[in-house]
Amino acid sequence: MTAADPGPPAPDERILRAGTNARFALLLVLLVASSGAMLLAVLAGLRDGDSIGCLLAAGADADHPFEAGSALRRTGQALAYLPCVAQYDPPVPWWQILTGPAVVLLVAAATTVLLPRWKERPGRCVRLELIDGTGAISARIRDLAAGRVDRVPALFVAPAALSRSGAVFGTDRSPRLRLNAGLVACRDTDPRTFDAVVLHELGHVANRDLTITYATVALWRAFLVLVVCPYLVFSAWLASVFITSGSGSFAAPVARFLILPLVIAVVLYVVRADVLRSRELHADLTARRWGAPLGHVWAAMPARAGHGRVRRWAGAVADRVRTHPKWEVRRDALADPAPLFSVSALLMFLIGVIATLTNVHLISYLLPRLGMLSGWVGQAVGALPAVMVSVSASVLMWRAAAWAAVRDRRPPPACAAGCGWERGWCPVRC
Repeated sequence: MTAADPGPPAPDERILRAGTNARFALLLVLLVASSGAMLLAVLAGLRDGDSIGCLLAAGADADHPFEAGSALRRTGQALAYLPCVAQYDPPVPWWQILTGPAVVLLVAAATTVLLPRWKERPGRCVRLELIDGTGAISARIRDLAAGRVDRVPALFVAPAALSRSGAVFGTDRSPRLRLNAGLVACRDTDPRTFDAVVLHELGHVANRDLTITYATVALWRAFLVLVVCPYLVFSAWLASVFITSGSGSFAAPVARFLILPLVIAVVLYVVRADVLRSRELHADLTARRWGAPLGHVWAAMPARAGHGRVRRWAGAVADRVRTHPKWEVRRDALADPAPLFSVSALLMFLIGVIATLTNVHLISYLLPRLGMLSGWVGQAVGALPAVMVSVSASVLMWRAAAWAAVRDRRPPPACAAGCGWERGWCPVRC
């Protein structure tokens, strides 16, 4: 590539958005479905009742509860089964099922609003104007924000933080920018670093990713505290009951009770980390479009060291759970942003896992009422995960095709989505 041939234009993040909304929607759907189903299991386990006897008396197979509804209708015993269940094991009321997800969402919404206030509390942050006697730093930030963001964030300083970095927090309507003391100190001695860091943080404001970021963090924390912890406590108590009673036939269900929240927590954490990493990389792209001297900052960062195969694999796994990408990843993304717009194999796998878990959880809502419901209800429940997969995969493919069009490259074929086609790894030939 010569100086006269600058190469194809870089993708404009104003057209190809970060894609965090689609990831957040996946996380939200799984979290709501999981909250209701897991809390329903706790409520049902704490209630006295036994519907197994009603199933057996009605001629259904208690080992296959998902087919119980159709079996009851075939044998004509549904009318006898319903009064039996109503007397000996009445289903959990709908309002109790919906209370779990509603409480999680309300607590997450409150946390999203209150978390910025906690971050700016006295003792951790001070207003910039209190230490910026001449107003030069505030004026420089306003100059950098002019014409780039709709509103200048409220400015704070973290006196105890000595690194040359900052953070933007709050919501899209009320952004706050916190400068570390080390960054404020280098305003006069190293203005390029100051400008690069501030422009990166302003990139978050311009991309309007603050609300979704803190909503993601708040949902994750609310789910852990309000759902996972009670579920694990209940599962441990249930396991102790079966162990002390010497009942080995319930070992598999109890193991499922213990493993399920861990699987869901891992999936949610990986999606959460993916949302947070993606916003950082797109903020870099926005800052570069504004002319931020990012290379000047990263030149002082440690270079990637060579490692053996095992350490490379371990590093690749660790990269998927980081909330901030490594410096070399950020440098590589600016040099070639293809991974930001490619159809990731991990993300396609997570979409499938989330759809499967969501379908299982939604069906568990209906298990206590299978004898009352039509078979079409199960088909309708399965339609939501199907829509999730279709929409999510379509958004990913659209972004990949748009990036390829901007770079004047061949778009990835739909049949090879998620298998590393862009890097030549995919064995599929379409």
